[in-house]
Amino acid sequence: IIYDIHKVNKESNNLALAEAKTNFNKDQIIRYWVSLRGGVYVRIDSTIQPNPKLSHIKDRDIETPSGEKLTLMNPAYMIRELNEYFGKSYGVLGHLTSKKLLRPENKPDSWELNALNLFDEGVTEVSEFSTINGQPYFRYMQPLITAKSCLKCHGHQGYKVGDVRGGVSLSIPMNAILKRAKNQKARNLISLSIIWLVGSLGLFVSQRNLTKSFKKQKRAEEVLILAKEKAEESDRLKSAFLANMSHEIRTPMNGILGFAGLLKIPNLTVEQTKMYVSIIEKSGARMLNIINDL
Repeated sequence: IIYDIHKVNKESNNLALAEAKTNFNKDQIIRYWVSLRGGVYVRIDSTIQPNPKLSHIKDRDIETPSGEKLTLMNPAYMIRELNEYFGKSYGVLGHLTSKKLLRPENKPDSWELNALNLFDEGVTEVSEFSTINGQPYFRYMQPLITAKSCLKCHGHQGYKVGDVRGGVSLSIPMNAILKRAKNQKARNLISLSIIWLVGSLGLFVSQRNLTKSFKKQKRAEEVLILAKEKAEESDRLKSAFLANMSHEIRTPMNGILGFAGLLKIPNLTVEQTKMYVSIIEKSGARMLNIINDL
């Protein structure tokens, strides 16, 4: 039972880590895309205002021939907006932070500051299970390395290509994962209890039969050994099946959710939309194949 609980806990930890890395990679793809293009212009409205930290950029604010006012959104600004959206929609908390701040809101907490110090020493990722506002979370952080395209907005801070400019901190809600793990432990415990009861009953019947004859005793022992082997094999197959299904279903599901989220990004090109839809379709087809196999 202890081993089974340990295995379920390990699978839950791996699931949280995989989800954190998926969200980080999503942010990285967006950030690099925006960075390589020098930022994107978006319409100024009640939610999007010119970034005062980009005032040193000559063309931060422009106006279209039709009179629509646009402002430059750099990668950090866009990631902050997306993190807020994902936080409200999926509960995933994201935070861009650094030891050289442009915005006070980006100030690292004690855990993030420790991670930033470790990044300076060459560590490539930091993770920890923690509690935020009374709820369980898995915290994960990777460094942001300065690329040439980053210098447009951050060159005045003294960064050079290859420097650790800061980090992206992600907090994955654990309630759903822990609930699944709890249910899995309960199912396993019930299965093991049934096996134990069946075995106990078999031993009781065998004990009565032992008083009758040596021949019946030997037959009863053989039956018990066979039942035990079948029970152990059944448990091994069940555990392997659940582990494989967890992995197989999670992989296409991450693809569907991740790229469905990317489709909500404004101003996607037709090629990008087709690519994201194609990935979602392939992931959906893979999910359907898994369900058919089941």
